Amino acid sequence: MSITVFKNFVDFEDNSFDENAYYSKFMETNVIISAKSSFIEFPENPGSPLTIKYVFKGSENYYLGSRKYKVDAQNFLVLNEFQKYSSRIDSESTESFSVFFKPEYLRASITSLIKPADKLLNDGPNPAPGPGGINFFETLYPANGRILAILHDLKSMIHSGEGSEIRWEEMLYLLIGELLFSNRELHKEAERVKAVKPSTRLEIYRKMRTARDYIESGLNEKVTLSNIAKAVCMCEFHLLREFRKFYGQTPYQMLISKRLEYAKILLEIPGKTISDIAAESGFEYLSSFSESFAKHFMITPSQYRNAQKVNLR
Repeated sequence: MSITVFKNFVDFEDNSFDENAYYSKFMETNVIISAKSSFIEFPENPGSPLTIKYVFKGSENYYLGSRKYKVDAQNFLVLNEFQKYSSRIDSESTESFSVFFKPEYLRASITSLIKPADKLLNDGPNPAPGPGGINFFETLYPANGRILAILHDLKSMIHSGEGSEIRWEEMLYLLIGELLFSNRELHKEAERVKAVKPSTRLEIYRKMRTARDYIESGLNEKVTLSNIAKAVCMCEFHLLREFRKFYGQTPYQMLISKRLEYAKILLEIPGKTISDIAAESGFEYLSSFSESFAKHFMITPSQYRNAQKVNLR
């Protein structure tokens, strides 16, 4: 098994940059990009093999048409083969990490790992089945458990210079297995959608996941029902009805809840003022933030911060 590692991003604006030679590597070998960067915008990728996008520090925004995904240390994004996308880093010293699976290697690995139920899950822009007869849900997956441990091990292997060929192959094989497991879990969650046809159920579920990802990726931005509806290709009324039916709350209610949960995390970080936290969490007015926080958590932002200080003593 061959693998190519990039520890720096290529300069796409360099006159000597050979686009065809660069992207051909992604079809010929497994590729990992582990690089640091600050405030940079990347051009549209013409379509790579199946890819995992993760960020160890900071965040990176990925754009797939009208869909937007904010990737940070809490989640990772899966992009199916041939999916076009662009990305932008809006933070300082961001540590991005991407794993691109060589199609031939991925196909062989999935064939040995796949279960019959996996083939029922067919998502993504390509109507034809992906490697091994499966396309993954293109959504934000929680970065935890074994999959997070594998990503940390891969990063450590890269920067320590250690790792034999069998070790690399073992880690990538385990990573593919964890991806399949995560995909199965989403498939189970999709069963909650009440629809007669399995294809309709999966389509509605995919749209609900995309709507949720859009909300979570824009906590400190202006999020409207119209923009969410556009991202999932639904009318606003249909989106509101299906979203409330599936999640038990409206998009607005989820947005406020997610903003407050994010603010709660920020309050545990020393050095930030409550006004700054309110703005960073997407609240235009401090009074609105304080009132919403107290109503949601039954404690004011100041009281919560003081309680954290006591716990640290």
